[in-house]
Amino acid sequence: MPHTICVYKSGGGLFSAAHLYAFDPNRGEFKLAAEHIDSFFALLLAKYLSMDVKFSQLVAQQVKKGQGTIKI
Repeated sequence: MPHTICVYKSGGGLFSAAHLYAFDPNRGEFKLAAEHIDSFFALLLAKYLSMDVKFSQLVAQQVKKGQGTIKI
């Protein structure tokens, strides 16, 4: 059964830092400061691996405004 999470990085602004917004349909929505991004994904992966979930593949896609989807 496929599972997808989505992430979006804000551009920040003059008086605000950029954030990463993540949505996982099984876990909910998250707003992450830059210093928490690595630990968030490490904990999320650990959570899924502890559930004895079998992954057939892991695909990351980067979407750039006006350029369509680029598989990375």
